[in-house]
Amino acid sequence: MTNHSKDNNGIVYRYKPNPLIAYHDTVVEQVLKQLPNFEFIKNTVDLTDENWAIDKLFEYYNNLIITSLPPYLQRVLLEEVWGANNNKKSKSYIRSIWKGMGKLTPMTIIPTELILKNINEKIDATGEEQVEILTQLNDLKTAVEKEVNRNVAYINIDGQTRSNCAIVPYIKGNFNLSDKEFIDEPIMKYNEKLNEFDNIAIKTFDKLTDFQKGFFLSREISVNIIKKGNLKQVSDALIAINSNEKWTEWQTIFNNAEPTMLKSSIFEVMKDPAIRDFLLDKMNQSTAYKTKFSGWEWYVADNLAWLKHKKTINLDLLSDISKGKEKSPTQPQIDFVKDMMTNWINNYKSPKTIKPVVLQSYIAFRDVLKNWNTKNDLFYSSFSIPETNIRSEVRFLQWFLDTITKFESKVKKDKDDNDILNDAHWVKDSATGKHSAAPESWPAHCEGGMKAVSIKGRMIWLLDSLLNDRAMLEREGIVSGNTTMPDMSTLMVARGMKDSNGNTIDQTADEVYEKGHMTSKANEGDNDLSNLKPQPKSDNRSYGGKNNQINGVA
Repeated sequence: MTNHSKDNNGIVYRYKPNPLIAYHDTVVEQVLKQLPNFEFIKNTVDLTDENWAIDKLFEYYNNLIITSLPPYLQRVLLEEVWGANNNKKSKSYIRSIWKGMGKLTPMTIIPTELILKNINEKIDATGEEQVEILTQLNDLKTAVEKEVNRNVAYINIDGQTRSNCAIVPYIKGNFNLSDKEFIDEPIMKYNEKLNEFDNIAIKTFDKLTDFQKGFFLSREISVNIIKKGNLKQVSDALIAINSNEKWTEWQTIFNNAEPTMLKSSIFEVMKDPAIRDFLLDKMNQSTAYKTKFSGWEWYVADNLAWLKHKKTINLDLLSDISKGKEKSPTQPQIDFVKDMMTNWINNYKSPKTIKPVVLQSYIAFRDVLKNWNTKNDLFYSSFSIPETNIRSEVRFLQWFLDTITKFESKVKKDKDDNDILNDAHWVKDSATGKHSAAPESWPAHCEGGMKAVSIKGRMIWLLDSLLNDRAMLEREGIVSGNTTMPDMSTLMVARGMKDSNGNTIDQTADEVYEKGHMTSKANEGDNDLSNLKPQPKSDNRSYGGKNNQINGVA
């Protein structure tokens, strides 16, 4: 029969510690006498849990003692979620603090010095041949050192949204706690000036009495401070935290704190502000690629993985790439994605957003055209790819958009200029009048997303249209059939061994030359010898889509 004892709260179970605990404590005491720093379990994350007054958390954030470190060590700030419906989630969380439930969802922080120590250890353990990983590690080290130099003591790795989107703005008076959902839930708090209770939910923080403000600022929340653990362990712990917003499968892959080749590749593309802004502002946000779930990083990863593997791209494959089980994208593939996105940004001026599948199809199509003569690859050799030099990037993009618009249209013109069903791409239900994608059509292959068969199907439609429109495209100077540039030796001799600046080319010097276009490709320049010159690499890249000059002549 179980023994119980009573206290002032009623009947409680009489707890008797297991003897194994006392044995454990004895062994620990004996070992530590000989080895004070001995670790009894390897590869663990040690933390302390503390109760902080809201006032302390606010002051630490306000004075940058605590900050976040995007895009490392945490998810994207969930501003969209917490700000939706008149700050509904933010209000709900603040209400829970007023009601004494702030400790139910701990925040997790990690000292900057510990992060820096972990990074240095990781750098020391990374081979010199892993250039991309070392580059990313050093970038992360630079970012953390910058925070250390600003006297930042902690990085918030779980709870940044609660802090930045709820606690801080509430104390700054940005919103009250009233909402139609809480209309029957006033928060009655004693008002020392009126000597009565009033509903503080309808007031912003700055309108509360000093007594009421002091009450809220004294409420406590739980804060976990990580004291020990390497980057991977911290990352695993972060993913395992039961947060208010569940992690998506992609987030568990991408938000690994340890640098990976895949993450490095994504950062390489998205560090360009123009690309990052374009993905956020000009891409259709109603797809699986959602900003709040690191969706555009996922989108970039999908494009990179396609160029590398030419097979169905899914989260299993991205996970394997991240873990090193599958090959990572190469630098030329990273550069190609950057170049194609930049190409689109420079030439697409419409305010209309585009579907992610459209840009992905454009990148894949340009890759196919670039590899028109690649015979040792099963993917490229499965197509009949014409040699294509794109002379006008903006007009070629216009042709591409016009082409897929025809695919997407539910009607087409017959020989008498009448509207008829676009039956190559759509099926119309005679009973309901509703349209559905025809088998093997462009819309059907768009619905297939990153499936290999769907991407290949979209390439077939685009290549067929390119062949059908070829004569028109060449006649209007949009494309030509010659993609081959003269070799550098021929170009040097043709230019009298002078570079674009009129300087004699010294082939013993530490200088790299590229074939620069006098009339840029963006301005319909071609690859003919007459339009090329040897140009220092740094000069060539700096011109972008502008025309270059030789001896002062454009």
